[in-house]
Amino acid sequence: MKIWMGIFISFFIWANQAVACGVLVSDSETNVRSEHMLAALYWDQSNRSEILAVKMSYQVNEGKVNSFGWVMPFPSPPKIEEASWALFESLGRVTEYKKNLKEKASLPRFPGTTGNKEGSPAGSGVSVIQEKQVGIYRTVTIQAKDTQSLKVWAKENKFTLPWVDSLVIENYIQKGWYFVLMDVENVGEQKEEGEIKPVEFTFKTEKPVYPIQIAAFNREGGLSPQKTIPLTLYLIGKERLAPDSTFRTLLTQRYGGELIKQETVNRTLAGGKSDIYVSKWDGILQADQIQDDLMVVEDSNLKDVGSGKMTVMDYLSLLGTLLFGGTMFLFLIPQFMLAALFENPWLGKLLPVMISLLGFIWITAKFSFIRAVQTFLVLHAVGAFLLMLYYKDESLLMISQFVIVGGIFGGFIFEWYRRGNLNNGK
Repeated sequence: MKIWMGIFISFFIWANQAVACGVLVSDSETNVRSEHMLAALYWDQSNRSEILAVKMSYQVNEGKVNSFGWVMPFPSPPKIEEASWALFESLGRVTEYKKNLKEKASLPRFPGTTGNKEGSPAGSGVSVIQEKQVGIYRTVTIQAKDTQSLKVWAKENKFTLPWVDSLVIENYIQKGWYFVLMDVENVGEQKEEGEIKPVEFTFKTEKPVYPIQIAAFNREGGLSPQKTIPLTLYLIGKERLAPDSTFRTLLTQRYGGELIKQETVNRTLAGGKSDIYVSKWDGILQADQIQDDLMVVEDSNLKDVGSGKMTVMDYLSLLGTLLFGGTMFLFLIPQFMLAALFENPWLGKLLPVMISLLGFIWITAKFSFIRAVQTFLVLHAVGAFLLMLYYKDESLLMISQFVIVGGIFGGFIFEWYRRGNLNNGK
């Protein structure tokens, strides 16, 4: 039984099948949907060339599936190759979040405080640029002059493109873009869920782009607001790259850091000639949020995230936490209790500070300023001791609080000893 599946990365269903609202179906009533979409985009600015590697996992809700098909638009005819599984495995490894010392020192947060045939004609108004077998994939690259010609060509070649009259398809055609149609049959053992072999596209483009707009549309060519598109996108290049302003508000940066020449990702995409930069972004997109393709822009101010590196400001922040963290840690418990009691996080933050300030003023007025400072130091030492227990898995941070506790109580002992000697001298 032949089942066709559309993959909505910027993919859509074809070949005698239908798709609605992101659920992938076939004429045999098999229901298939894409679970997660991963894409790695490498931008070579000097050659105005982009490499886009795509990987997808799927799940069969009912029935079985053993064949797939999809279409993807490009601004120029791409070179199509199989991508390595190791590429995405390496990306997952190198972009694993690594806390720096400042992040490790962060205080806990309580509630309330992601054989080729090229150039052959194929019907009026549609040109077949290339047909190629790429591993398990049969691919064909076409370009259409108008939607009507594309519709006729699809019918003659037994491809059902129900969304061919949509404005987004017309937009791609007017821009002179190309479409790559791919299908895979006899995937092997039929499974309820799995992954298909990653594919790599290399193409010329004036600006790096991830063509995702088509993923938002249903088979009638309209938007499906209830449809969601889970996406993980790696942006790689010699420059720091980020999604454009629109998608930057929809995706979350999970990683940002350099890749040395020896890394698998660097050797695979950039030839390992120089260090490159990778940022990782993910999120669950709503179909009605996608008004255009995702454009990639250079951002020299893009911050390192999860790389373990520290900036000057990080060191200053770390110093502040280590010096005053005991007092802040001691405040956390009453802050949490008050915030929960009054259901107002700001009240929970302000009340302990106000009470502490009033207490300091009262001790100063009733006894002396020195006594108030001593009281503050004792409380700070207690907080530092608790913080030392909190840092038990980080020896360097634990030692820093031990030094503070020892310094404060050592100072008190020295002062007591000094006063004792003075009294004996009298």
